[in-house]
Amino acid sequence: MARKKVRKTKTPLKTAFLENLFISGLRQEPGALCATGLAGCVEKLFKDSRRTGRADNALRAGMQFLGGDRSAEELRTLNATITQCHCDLEDPLVASLHETALPDPLEFVVTELCTALGAAIPSSSDERDKLDESVKELDRHVDSNEERPAVTEDWEALMEAEDQLGPLPADWLTPEAKPEAPPAPATGPWPSTPADISPSAGGPAQTIANLLAWPATHTLFRLLALLGKHSPAFEAALSSTPRTSAAALACLEHALTLFEAGPSSPSSPPAPTLTALAATAASVAQLFTCGVSMRRLVALLRLSGDTFLALAARLERAFASPSPSSASSSSAFIPGRTWWAAAARAIRTDRANRAAPPDALRLMRAHRAGPTCKRPNCPGAALLTCRRCGLARYCSPACQKAAWSRGGAPHRALCDGVAALRRGLGLAGDDAGWRALLVGEAEGEGAGEGEGRFAALCEERRVDPEVCFAIGDELVLYVVLERGAAAAV
Repeated sequence: MARKKVRKTKTPLKTAFLENLFISGLRQEPGALCATGLAGCVEKLFKDSRRTGRADNALRAGMQFLGGDRSAEELRTLNATITQCHCDLEDPLVASLHETALPDPLEFVVTELCTALGAAIPSSSDERDKLDESVKELDRHVDSNEERPAVTEDWEALMEAEDQLGPLPADWLTPEAKPEAPPAPATGPWPSTPADISPSAGGPAQTIANLLAWPATHTLFRLLALLGKHSPAFEAALSSTPRTSAAALACLEHALTLFEAGPSSPSSPPAPTLTALAATAASVAQLFTCGVSMRRLVALLRLSGDTFLALAARLERAFASPSPSSASSSSAFIPGRTWWAAAARAIRTDRANRAAPPDALRLMRAHRAGPTCKRPNCPGAALLTCRRCGLARYCSPACQKAAWSRGGAPHRALCDGVAALRRGLGLAGDDAGWRALLVGEAEGEGAGEGEGRFAALCEERRVDPEVCFAIGDELVLYVVLERGAAAAV
């Protein structure tokens, strides 16, 4: 009987060898691969993963490379050294990794790493279903028109025995406390530990800042959204980092600008296709819907309202433009397109139904009445009040200093807005009059009368409604971030 020939596979050995080459290159060890060689490794390890198998060690090293701690000088040095090729091209495998010439191999590595990491994160449901559900939530928000920040009605009972603190200097900053070192990285499937998700010693917030230091691509923001959906702590950090949303919108605006300009010259960057633009729009939408909290979403939309509406209008024009790839890409860009249209409707409805002075007064009263310290994550009692704004209350001068310019909603922005409002109302030097307005101490004041009196005073003094809108936005953002931090705990 003829002996059956058994085909031997070299896949595990090849995968392990490629992983070692890749990890060594990311760590820039002696004799490591350059950016072009790393790009070739990415192609073989991640794009052909069905044949090579899942490379968890490479994924873990990749997340450490992208999200690990690195100073600005170290990042510049890395960009300079990793692009210089000192690879052993006499080795056939190493030479094969250099076959494809790329204009920016390091950016290619970062982009494909983000894609591979996002694909490796366990998902409980389809991303398109998430966006579709967010569209339904936005539509319900537009129809019901009942989403308003919760307010506290018992502020009078909380305004007793308060002390006063003076205003903070404009340049008052508090040094960041040194966080504890993270535990040693785990082995096995990625991600399996919190350190796999947040390799920075500063936790999720610093990991996000480290990720944003790399070139902004839609795969990066999709990765951030997926990490947020996988980890509640990471989601809370995303909620308290407005820079993330601003960077995502800037990335989408850049892609739109290139798409609208079209191909210009061979030396200019290539214009993205409609499918690529749709992928960017969907990735930014996923980032905004991370956690699917309608209150947080509306607050984020409100804070970037004009920018958001302009981008939504430009996106709609781009999606409506004739394109050779429209037919084949329609299924890819429909979720992002419908979400952006629904979000734009929500912003317009929110603006149409906002009463600036009454809303601002309700929010200011609720903020001042809160029983706990206004420094984020501080459970201390609110005993001392900022004299400049008369709103923020803290448990100690140290907390006042720390809250002035740190966190997702630093007090400085709110304090400046309230100071401008007090000047406009003629109450800049009248602490007693301002306190009476906030606490509602007018004789015989009934429900809603204080808001009417405040609105009439704003109209009489010709206070710009945008001043009240800005104060309301800062207070809504604080409420959103405070609840996000509480949920994370």
